[in-house]
Amino acid sequence: MLIAAITALLLHSPPDYRAKFPLPDLTVPSGWGVNVNLKDMDDASIQKIADLGAKWIRLDLAWSRVEQSKGNYDFSRYDPVMDGLSRRGLRAILILDYGNKVYDVDAPRTREGRAAFAAYASEAVKHYRHRGVIWEVWNEPNLSHFWRGEPSSAEYSALVRVVVPAMRTVSSDEWIIGPGASRFDTRFLEGCFQKGVLGDFDAISIHPYRDLKPPEGVDDDWASLRSLVAQYAPTGKKIPLLCSEWGYSTFTRGVSEKKQGNFAIRAYLNNLAAGVPLTILYSWRDRPDASNEKEQHFGIVDSDVRPKGGFDTVQNLLGSLDGFTFDSRVPLGDDGNMALLFRKGTSQRLVTWTNNVMGQDVRFPANIAWFATNNNRSMHLTDSVQVLTQK
Repeated sequence: MLIAAITALLLHSPPDYRAKFPLPDLTVPSGWGVNVNLKDMDDASIQKIADLGAKWIRLDLAWSRVEQSKGNYDFSRYDPVMDGLSRRGLRAILILDYGNKVYDVDAPRTREGRAAFAAYASEAVKHYRHRGVIWEVWNEPNLSHFWRGEPSSAEYSALVRVVVPAMRTVSSDEWIIGPGASRFDTRFLEGCFQKGVLGDFDAISIHPYRDLKPPEGVDDDWASLRSLVAQYAPTGKKIPLLCSEWGYSTFTRGVSEKKQGNFAIRAYLNNLAAGVPLTILYSWRDRPDASNEKEQHFGIVDSDVRPKGGFDTVQNLLGSLDGFTFDSRVPLGDDGNMALLFRKGTSQRLVTWTNNVMGQDVRFPANIAWFATNNNRSMHLTDSVQVLTQK
């Protein structure tokens, strides 16, 4: 009995675990990171990601890589990455996902498949417990490309209801999120909520892609999702909304490299203003077989790991707001004109831009007049982000 009790204590997280490794907040850049591929994660790339200003990487911890024969779990390909992140103060969002031919499973939609997936997820938690990981159950299960066969909120929810309790038996205070849905798929999400997944997850993750549209149009979607979560959440449980993937491709007829970086920063800042503390940029690197296909060109660096045109935009903004916490949005007359106030101690910074690609002349209200560059409080906003300090 004593041995069993000691084992149980070792498997569970220490009382201060979540305080030591919290979810990100509205302070820059505590909730900003990049989506990566395992093959790209050598030590030099991890350092470059840290130098960019990221605090998170998001990575598939694919079932088929970890369990290549039944009951044998091998994390050796991931351990160097996790160690490299720890040395640089970065944390990981590890996605538990995809099928496994060992079990002849494309998506774990049967009782046996769910049990096998839960065993792999539990082994993953056992291997990396207390490492500050956020565990995400699946990637875009509302798309047939990732949930093989017809996507089903009932099937996905059945997986969650088996997997998450198994993970919490290993380590009770791990952060577990999902579903990593593609866009704001209300029908799929509500189906999951009706099946009770909000009782299992610590946060809801969404990928709010908008094709070539500017990122600011996401506000109403976040508000609608927040209302839907409130409708189904267990009484008294606060469930944050997180953006675990979002980016813009620089493919032919896509956005320019400069605009890609600008949109990446605007997406992050706009999410902070909407109360969404985590934004993961998709992605770190263009694929090595880069062509004119859209999917090949989401990277903030090219296939040779050279910074693309928007890299400096991201790095400079994250640096200039390092340690500043979002405070409030200041109305500037038009919803397309953005003015976000950030604070760090007694210091304040104002971040401005406009959706108008031609620029927009505005007059600052009295409460932010000291940020204006002239005495009549007028400013010319552009569609590039500007960081203003107190005059």
